[in-house]
Amino acid sequence: MIFYMKKLSILIIGLNLFAACNNKTPDTKVETVISAEDSISSNKDSPSVTGCYMMVIEKDTAYMHLDDSAGYFTGHLSYKRFEKDSNRGTVTVKADKDKLKGWYSFFSEGQLSKREIIFKVNGSALAEGYGDVEMKDDTVTFKYPATLNFEDRHTFKKTECK
Repeated sequence: MIFYMKKLSILIIGLNLFAACNNKTPDTKVETVISAEDSISSNKDSPSVTGCYMMVIEKDTAYMHLDDSAGYFTGHLSYKRFEKDSNRGTVTVKADKDKLKGWYSFFSEGQLSKREIIFKVNGSALAEGYGDVEMKDDTVTFKYPATLNFEDRHTFKKTECK
């Protein structure tokens, strides 16, 4: 009998601890503070980066569409290069101060590839970052992201969505 009482006591203590850990009061509020530097879309001084963009360099064009998706910007990106291989795919970026950093997954020559992308936000335009890269399997990343050059002369300019 004492053996069962000990087991019952341990079970009751365990259940009370479990209930105490899972006890959530509905009126508990959690505040999240987001500074203007943390999110471009929340900064009233800069335009929203959602929408459509186009970049033209001579006969080469690129088109990008971005939607706000729970703190990330997701959408489609395509590069149409004159007399060269074009590519198109999906883009997912996150605002980081005055930059958008993320990934471009795309098809080119029938093969799926992935590369890191970084854009500098210049008002309503996006300047794509270029620099030394390294490739591992099907993924290309920047070797030195802090030292990127940004294509300020040929930016992605906001345009009407197609």
